[in-house]
Amino acid sequence: MQAHKLITVVNTYPKALAMRMGIEKGYLLERYTAATPAADVALSLASANAFIGGKRIHRMTVADIRNATKRLTAAPKPTNAETKVARSAARRLQQTLRKKGASSAVVRAERQGATWKLRVEVDLDDADILGAG
Repeated sequence: MQAHKLITVVNTYPKALAMRMGIEKGYLLERYTAATPAADVALSLASANAFIGGKRIHRMTVADIRNATKRLTAAPKPTNAETKVARSAARRLQQTLRKKGASSAVVRAERQGATWKLRVEVDLDDADILGAG
């Protein structure tokens, strides 16, 4: 991993700038720019000593850049309306399966990344109701 970081920094910044920023900060700034929707380039941000989250890059710590990158790449928090819709769909599917005879059916709404999934659990004895028996 360290070699990968070194190669990334060498390919991204001129020597003087890379030495001033350090390997970790240079690498994380490159990862930050890769996570942004804009076409920024780590070199231009570092050369301009741009602001990220209200701080100048040269004043930021490695942890500051890492946290800024996490904020960019984190999945959006579900709204109450999204959660309600997903849970309602899970309840309806669970009721339908139980009406069809799968008395053990349990359906849960789960968020995976930016999308909602329904997880269905049934006893093996009830699998034929799902067409899997």
